Amino acid sequence: MMRFGFIFLALLVFLNWDVSAQANAIHLDSMLQTGYDELGRSVAWRIVAGFQVALSVALWVVLFSALIGVTVGLVSGYVGGWVDNILMRIVDVFLAFPGLLLAIVLAGVLGPGLDNVILALVVVGWVGFARITRAQTLSVKQSLHIDAARAMAISTPVILWRHILPLIRLPLLVEATFGFAAAVLSEAGLSFLGLGIQPPEASWGQMIREGARYLLVAPHLVIWPSLALFIFIYGVNSFAEYLRRRWDIYDQNQR
Repeated sequence: MMRFGFIFLALLVFLNWDVSAQANAIHLDSMLQTGYDELGRSVAWRIVAGFQVALSVALWVVLFSALIGVTVGLVSGYVGGWVDNILMRIVDVFLAFPGLLLAIVLAGVLGPGLDNVILALVVVGWVGFARITRAQTLSVKQSLHIDAARAMAISTPVILWRHILPLIRLPLLVEATFGFAAAVLSEAGLSFLGLGIQPPEASWGQMIREGARYLLVAPHLVIWPSLALFIFIYGVNSFAEYLRRRWDIYDQNQR
C-alpha cells in the first residue's frame, strides 16, 4: 500500500506541474516539421500536456464514480427489499444505454470543457461500481462476523464502512483500475469528436483529430499521440488484469 501511496503522490505533483507554456509555444519556422504541429508547437510537449489532462480526468472520474457507486451498491446489497429493487432498476436504466453514447449525449448537452467531460463520465461510470459492490456485499453480509456485529447493535453505517467495505476492496480496486483506463479512452474519444477539451489546451484525442487533416504530409501528428494513448491504455489494462488474477487466487484460497 505504501508503494501505491508514493505513486499517487507523484501523480499529484506531476498534475501540478504547469507545462502549458511549453505546449503552446509557437515556432513559426518549424510548422509541420518533424516534432512540430501545424502551428509550430512541440508535439512532445503537447503529448505531456495531454497526459496531464488524461490523468486529471481519470482520477476525478474514478474518485466520484467510486464514491457514488460504492455507496449505492453497499446500501442496495445490505438493506435489500424494496430499496434494492429501486436502486437496481435505476442501474438498469443506465445500463440500457451504451456508456460512450450516453457520455456523448451528456457532453453535447452540457457543452465542451474539462468539468463537463468529468461530469458526463461520472454519470456513466458509477454503474459498474454499484453492480460489483452489490454483488460482493450480498456474499459477505451473511458472514458470522457481520451477524455478530448486528447482535452487538452496531449501527448500519459502521457495519457497511468498517466491516463489509474492507472485505471487498480488492475487486473494487480492479474495477477502479479498469475504470481509469476507460475514462482516459472516453476523454480522448470525446475530445476527438470536439466535445471534450478545447484548444489551446492539449488532449490526445484532440491532437489526433487535428493531425488527421495533415496525415499525408505530417503523419507524426497522428502517430505519436495515438501511440501514447495505446501505450497508456495497454499498461493500465495490463495492471488491472494482474490485479484481477491476484483477486482470483485470493478468492480461491479463501474458499
